[in-house]
Amino acid sequence: MPGNVSRKRDWENLKRLSLLIKPYRNWLILSAICAAAIGACDVISVSLITKLIDSILSGRRSMIFEIILSILVIVLVGIAASYLMTYSSGRVGSYVIRNLRNKIVQHFDNVEVSIKDKMYKRLYNIQFA
Repeated sequence: MPGNVSRKRDWENLKRLSLLIKPYRNWLILSAICAAAIGACDVISVSLITKLIDSILSGRRSMIFEIILSILVIVLVGIAASYLMTYSSGRVGSYVIRNLRNKIVQHFDNVEVSIKDKMYKRLYNIQFA
């Protein structure tokens, strides 16, 4: 029974988080695409390196230059994708935190003064005159 309550609370928190993330879903999609591109570049580069080694060992010099050029292009694409993924995910994170902070401040500004006084008294043990 306690596990079900915890799961329900987790889903509620995810729903709240999804509302904060929703305006930035394009940036999240870009980040996911870049992550997939990075993975693909890693797999392709390993495949190209094995082909390069096979070409060197078999003595086919005509293929070596093409494979090295392909590896260079794949590495550059991977670097660009890595940069875009870092930028887009950082942008989403900072904007979501900013929006959450603004909502908290706005909520706190709408709270009645008597409730704020009770909270400050409890937190700081302050006596108001």
